Amino acid sequence: MIAFAEAISDFGTAATIAQNSNVTLITYQIYSAINTSPVDFSLAAALSLLLFIAIALAMLIQSSVLRTRSFQVISGKSRPARTLELGAWKWPATIFCLLIFIVALVIPLSMCLLLSLLHAFGQGLVPGNWTLDNYRTVLTRSSDDLDALTRTTWLALGNATITSLIGFPLAFVMRYTRLPGRKLLGMVTLLTIAVPGLVLACGYIFAWNAPYLEYVGIGGVDGIQFYGTVWILLAAYMGGSLPYATRLSMGALEQVGQTMLEAARVQGAGLFPLLTRIVAPLLRASLVSTWLLVFTGTMFELATSELLYPPGQPTMPVQIVALFSNFQMGPGMALAMLNVGVVTLALLVIRFLPWLLSRLLQYQKRKKNVYVSTDQTAEQNIRITAGSL
Repeated sequence: MIAFAEAISDFGTAATIAQNSNVTLITYQIYSAINTSPVDFSLAAALSLLLFIAIALAMLIQSSVLRTRSFQVISGKSRPARTLELGAWKWPATIFCLLIFIVALVIPLSMCLLLSLLHAFGQGLVPGNWTLDNYRTVLTRSSDDLDALTRTTWLALGNATITSLIGFPLAFVMRYTRLPGRKLLGMVTLLTIAVPGLVLACGYIFAWNAPYLEYVGIGGVDGIQFYGTVWILLAAYMGGSLPYATRLSMGALEQVGQTMLEAARVQGAGLFPLLTRIVAPLLRASLVSTWLLVFTGTMFELATSELLYPPGQPTMPVQIVALFSNFQMGPGMALAMLNVGVVTLALLVIRFLPWLLSRLLQYQKRKKNVYVSTDQTAEQNIRITAGSL
């Protein structure tokens, strides 16, 4: 469901590959309506409504198909893992997965890396055309590119952490409570995915530039400045990412058996201990994956950033587009590869940090045992010496 909503509301592909191939998609039509003069917000709103309707119909189909099914796999009973034998489909399935992996990831990343290491792509792969100058340019301390990388990383860290902390309890409330309006809340969180980043950014522009905000001390000459700062950018990121965090958490919660939660309630566990001591440890891997997905999406978010970034403080995607617009393909590709490197580093830290912490705790424990053993031996020697005297 999330993949369908993400695909139908994607702007990057619609504005590049599809538009260059004369294939007009609805998200680019929304962008054109906003980018014309005068701005046609009525058309943009009408086209956005079509996206809402498409997502709503898909939700109804999903609900009718999955209504009587259960996906609970985590319960009080231990079940051994079962291997699914594909038989004759083993190699076709493997080749199909490898083909998608190569076409969708390996080839594009290889071309980006290649362009970032060349002076000029048209000169070919001759020895004199290889260089690291593109990376030196973007990593220069006085460069705007390095500032954009740092700024985007901090925004992505903040957005991923906040939305994950909010989305998980929100998903729990919608899944395991009888709160009035929880179904409507679930539908709204999914429908929000269909809102293109451009439309969301326009909503923030009009909402935080409204004249009535001056009466409550926001905006104006003497009020608190929110529009035109990184805080409105962070708020827009949160508004766009919270539905993803919530829906992904709900998918993970579907695996937890109701009997485990009922047993915890019988033992007197409240809502907070239930979430932090039982549910969260069981779904730790899923929650970390949600955090990483939101972090990655923020690092590459373009549509919202393009309209809301503060003057003189571009984010990484905006800076990459600016370099491409100035025909600086090498530095632009180098900056894109650094962006990929930050995401890869975050993935490695998440993957190996628990292992490093466990090894550190084991080392500290062994070290403490050695000290205790040494102290006991010294005390025993003192007693023997005193007895002999």
